[in-house]
Order: sequence, then C-alpha cells, then structure tokens
Amino acid sequence: DCAYIASSPFISDEVWSSKGQCKPPEQHPWGDRYDWKSDFYHDAFHCAFASEVGYPGLNCLESLRKYLPEAELNTQAVKASGDTWHLHSSAPFNDRHPAFSFRAPLLWKIVNRTFGKASEDFPTFIEQSQSAHAEAMKTFVESFRVNRDRCGGLMLWNLLDGWPMCSEALLDYYFEKKLAFDYVRRAQQPLCMILPEPTSWRAMPFMVNDRPTPAGVSRMRKAANSSPPTTTMSMRTASVN
Repeated sequence: DCAYIASSPFISDEVWSSKGQCKPPEQHPWGDRYDWKSDFYHDAFHCAFASEVGYPGLNCLESLRKYLPEAELNTQAVKASGDTWHLHSSAPFNDRHPAFSFRAPLLWKIVNRTFGKASEDFPTFIEQSQSAHAEAMKTFVESFRVNRDRCGGLMLWNLLDGWPMCSEALLDYYFEKKLAFDYVRRAQQPLCMILPEPTSWRAMPFMVNDRPTPAGVSRMRKAANSSPPTTTMSMRTASVN
C-alpha cells in the first residue's frame, strides 16, 4: 500500500484503464478560464473533491506599479503580454512559451467577454478584471456548497502569491486584497443564502447552514402587483447541513 497520494488529481489504475469511461473522484476543474458561467464549471462540481480550482484577476494599481514599468501600465500591454507582463507570469526566463504567455492576454479576454468591451482606461480595466475574478471565485464556493450531496470538498487556488504577478490569488504578493477576498469571505459564512446561476430561466435559492444547530430565518415577500403593494413576513428553520 502507498502511504501517500501519488498525484493530484489522483488517477487510479482502474480509472486509467477505463479510457475515459470513468472519471477520478478528485479533479482540478480549471477549464479554459474564459467564462465561469459555462457548462464546464456548472458540471465540474459533480466530482467528490475539487482539490484545485481558480480564476485570474488583476492586482490593484498600487501593487502593479511596484514591479511593472510605467510604459506597460495600460490595457494594450496586458492584451499583448508585454515583456515585463510575460516575465511576471511565472516565466522563469523571458523567452516566449505557451505555458506562460497565455496568462496576461487571458486577463484581457475575460474582461472583454464579461463586459462586452475591455476599457482602455487602465484603472477601469483593473476594476473590471477584479469584478470578474470576484464573481467567479464566489460562484465556485457557492457551487460547492449547494452541491455537497455529490461534492465533498473544495480547495480554492490560491490565497497568496509568492511572486509579483497577476494570478488567481485573493491577496497579491504585497498582501493587498483583491475584491474577491471579501466576496469569498462572505460566500463562506456559516449561514448563507445562495442563489445559483439559473437553469432554463429559473433559479432555486438555497439557505446553507453550517452552524452546529438549526437557525431561524425570516422571509419577507413583497407583492408588487397588489394595490396598494403588500408585504408579508414568515419564519423558516434552516436545518444543519
């Protein structure tokens, strides 16, 4: 017997020999990191344990100025993966390689898809990137919490960068919080109302309770089509788990 997991995700001999017919219970659902609302991410949390998942976002302007030249602090430099942007995409050398050169342009692609157009005003572009990053990371946490009957765990990649770069981290190398930090913190609170992405134009809200005891929850309903508009209050109990 092996006293440790040989890889992450771990692929057993049975899964390997199935030639795609069986999926490993542990997965890294990275996808193309182009649209966090895609079917890929919707289906990704059917695994037993998502041991690595994340979505990239830009650092704040103050942090970027600490390691990037002023000439590359613009939207087009991100899109083109300027020399310094490339180097700070974890590239060990400044030689172009697909393993690293996709990272900066991906930040631009995400913003362009999410907002319809990436702003040429760089501070606004940073806000757009951080908003997309925050929404994606929050959605991953919420997707796990409302699918716990089939997904038993989630590990977000990552909390803190060990090198000045723009990655999936919630805190940059200089310990500056990205917008996603507070989004994820709120999504992880023990008692949390979650409204998943709609399916067939419908969305079912979930009240998730990770407290050790049931929690009383008040509900307010407004009937806007009545004259005059009426408001009703009711109480519900959110059971544990």
